[in-house]
Formats: sequence, C-alpha cells, structure tokens
Amino acid sequence: MDYYLIEADRNINRPLKFTYYSDKESLNVHAVIKADISKETKLIDYVRMIKLQKVYHVFSDKIKNVIEAYNENIEYYGIFVTSHNMKKQYAYWRLDTLHLKRYVIENNIKIHDKVFDKNELKDNEIICIVQKKQDNIAIREDLAESILRRCPIGINLKRLNVK
Repeated sequence: MDYYLIEADRNINRPLKFTYYSDKESLNVHAVIKADISKETKLIDYVRMIKLQKVYHVFSDKIKNVIEAYNENIEYYGIFVTSHNMKKQYAYWRLDTLHLKRYVIENNIKIHDKVFDKNELKDNEIICIVQKKQDNIAIREDLAESILRRCPIGINLKRLNVK
C-alpha cells in the first residue's frame, strides 16, 4: 500500500496564522491562543508549526475525526484559536508524534529520495518520519483518500517511494 507525506499547502491566500503559542506546548497540555481572523482568512485544515526547532502538526476537527476513525489511540492536545475581533473560537488539535511508529532518515537523504520498505511500514495508518530532528507525518493511502473526500483546505499530499 502507498503512503503519502502530509505537507502544508503554501498556495493558500490569507491562511489562518497561529500568531502566539505559549511555551506550555512542551508540557503536553491544551492551549488557548489568539489570532486575528477576518472574513478573508482561510480556516485551513493543517498547520505545520515550527517553534524552538520543534515541529508541531496541527489539524482541524474535520481531519482529526477522519484520522481517529482509522486509529483511535493517537493522542492530541487541543489548541483553541480565539478571535476577539470575530468573537469566535475554533478548535484545532496538535498531534502527539511521540506515540507514532517512527522512522529515522539519516545521512542527509531527502524524504522523497528514500525508498521505504513496505514490510517495515507494517500497514500503520499514520507514521512519523524523523529527519534532522524534524518530524514529518505520512499516512496510508486509504486514510489519504478519506481525507481527500472531505475537501481539505491547506493540505498537500506527496507520494512516498515504497517498495
């Protein structure tokens, strides 16, 4: 079965930006953050945040629910984005990658140049690929198709080389 790397779509005009995320995220707790949201802001379904050389993968409710349908054992921490100007709050979920099956890529090999062994992947629905201390998320083809059926905003999927 094929796997796809999840990447943020950089072609979205005016995506939601997480302007503040406190240092509490290292404690694995829920957080409330502020964001300036206007009528033109696109509420995207995936955000890849980098803070203090650590990568965070944040999903909307819609995508979290799809992932949970395939694997309910994944842990998430809530990020509640509050917009005072719009008087609304939006729920996002930071995926805890520490409990996922992890694959480390060494020797400066690019993810798309790496050939993954399908026997090593063992049909995990979602995996974490670690490269230069940065986590990347890859998902199995059936989960990718399920996500795409929901017409996500802000997600790019790129096929990995699996033999």
